[in-house]
Amino acid sequence: VDDDEDKDAPGLSEEDQLLKETLETAVTRLTDSKSSSSVREAAVDTLAKEIRSATSSMTSVPKPLKFLRPFYDDLKAFYH
Repeated sequence: VDDDEDKDAPGLSEEDQLLKETLETAVTRLTDSKSSSSVREAAVDTLAKEIRSATSSMTSVPKPLKFLRPFYDDLKAFYH
């Protein structure tokens, strides 16, 4: 199991990998045109909660923002 995680994202702890997967799932649910409004609302709540909890101390770029970087364009397109 650990080998699979290392292949997906080398250097990530289990906690970081879980956070990354949670964020990716939220983005997928948010941007999926087949998702209901309640699913999208829950996805936005998840993203907001993770970003808020990680930005309580700003010594470096918060992990949720690092993990969401590949999705910025998708999120911006969805917003507009």
